Amino acid sequence: MQAIQIRRGNFSVFMRSSQSVISTKEIALKIYGERNTGTNYLAALAELNLCAKVLPGRVADNDMLTQVTRRLSRYLPHLGRKWHEAARDRFFEATFSDNLGWKHMNPNPARIGQEALASVRFLMVIKNPYAWLLSLHQRPYHVGVRDGSFEHFLTRRLPVMEQRENIGSDALTAIEVWNRKVQGYIQLQDVASHAVIMRYEDFLVDEITALHTVATKLGIAIRDRHIPVSEGVKQADTKISHSDYASYYLKERWRERLSPEALGIINSSLDQEAVKQFSYQVI
Repeated sequence: MQAIQIRRGNFSVFMRSSQSVISTKEIALKIYGERNTGTNYLAALAELNLCAKVLPGRVADNDMLTQVTRRLSRYLPHLGRKWHEAARDRFFEATFSDNLGWKHMNPNPARIGQEALASVRFLMVIKNPYAWLLSLHQRPYHVGVRDGSFEHFLTRRLPVMEQRENIGSDALTAIEVWNRKVQGYIQLQDVASHAVIMRYEDFLVDEITALHTVATKLGIAIRDRHIPVSEGVKQADTKISHSDYASYYLKERWRERLSPEALGIINSSLDQEAVKQFSYQVI
């Protein structure tokens, strides 16, 4: 079995009850998921193994404006970052009909439109909220510098990318972001013809079974030979193997990093019904 690395920037599944007919044509697949939930990994896995075109979820590498603002942010951190985020907003505003938006956005069914809701396949990925909060604290993409303490991070209101994130304009805590994004995925699943919500951990349990479940439920043909993604797809993660991720998440080693204070803060705001709905445990 060949392992390929792509650089791109108990098993449960939650889906619509209607069954899909497998399509042998290449069809469009859109992946939505929060930061640090494996969206790059899933895009790579899908491109290698599914007969589907994965719609882009990040700014194109050759977009000139974002290249310029990225460089500016190195020299003018505050102003440059503001311009860089504005450039990303502009990119997704101009290309929404082609890619259906930022992969980390709260899906907007009204803007997606009836035609795409009927034809595009939607895969949404979530991660255990406690583990995800720790991941976002460790790698605070798009939310500023890393906080010194996890407990402080949990109470800090994070900046919202109002134009492309679609969760309102008010700053939110990370816990509130998880709540809103998950509810957004549920809403999209309810109105799209082909939509499935998967847990990131399911792919760590059994990558092949999880991928076959996605293919079956979304009506996408799967290639004969499975090609795994065996290493981290982000440049900083190339030395981390699939088994490393599995050991950390499936053995829940992240629990060691949760203080009683942190648990109290999380549980006071966490949508516990959503946690249980996706077979996670309220700690």
